[in-house]
Amino acid sequence: MTKLVLTADISVRSPHHLCASPCFYDSSVREPTQVFQLLETLYNAFDEIAGRRRVFKVETIGDCYVAVAGLPEPRKDHAVVMARFSRDCQSRMNDLTKLLEVALGPDTGDLALRIGLHSGPVTVSSSVHPTEIIVLYA
Repeated sequence: MTKLVLTADISVRSPHHLCASPCFYDSSVREPTQVFQLLETLYNAFDEIAGRRRVFKVETIGDCYVAVAGLPEPRKDHAVVMARFSRDCQSRMNDLTKLLEVALGPDTGDLALRIGLHSGPVTVSSSVHPTEIIVLYA
């Protein structure tokens, strides 16, 4: 079971959702300033893709990018959307890492993106804190 934490100002109507597709990304180990520059660049690009694909960005946890299709608004095509979102992020990362080789070193273009997808039942737990925290169990 994967535990994913979401933070957002949304209301989740039901704690158990039969159809949603969360995903997460992470990167390899780099120097802290290089990781920051790399992730800032990649996550901004992923955010733009998420907006275009109507994917909900859950949050970034360290160097892990977490997003979900099918939440907070249910959609029948959540799995297809998440697969396409993942493909788009992979393609954009390949382009951006080639461009970042000058600033981050010649091996930057060789970085790989590990993608994990889940499609099916997701349980959502939310807190009652002023800043709502939502946890996905998939």
